[in-house]
Amino acid sequence: MGPFPANETSAYPRPNGRWPSSVASQALDQLAAGVIVTDSGAGVVEMNRAGEAILRLEDGLLVRDERLRARRVFETTKIAKLIAGATAERGPGAAAGRMLIGRCDALPAYALTVAPLRTGSARDAPRLALVVVVDPVRHAPSASTRCGMRRRKQTWRNSLGCRRPRRELRRP
Repeated sequence: MGPFPANETSAYPRPNGRWPSSVASQALDQLAAGVIVTDSGAGVVEMNRAGEAILRLEDGLLVRDERLRARRVFETTKIAKLIAGATAERGPGAAAGRMLIGRCDALPAYALTVAPLRTGSARDAPRLALVVVVDPVRHAPSASTRCGMRRRKQTWRNSLGCRRPRRELRRP
């Protein structure tokens, strides 16, 4: 299963009253990155479980008045500008952008990517933005994973005939 329990209920109401398809919802819930769908005014429309978990922490990103916000005002302003750019009527090449969101307790910043989300070809289709939030703490490989990666790299080198040079012991 994914990184979040399947029986966990949403802490945030679904403003549009619709539930996503179960296949799409299950697929998004498998991601460790937070996926948040917003309207042009940064109103939260939908999110996956990772997004809910990140917003529930309120250590950098949060929801106030059903809008996606940052803990610091200047970051909230930048999020709003990125979302406005992604939802602006510019045809198929609408702007996408990235930014970092500072967190409490000296944790590494969240990395946000904001991109346009096209839901249909109709002119009156709602303009939505896709906000992907990466938490470096969740995505950092564990020590055992790093050690395993090192072993695989050395095995690959050995299979190519590349041997690590022996280190000569030097005596003073």
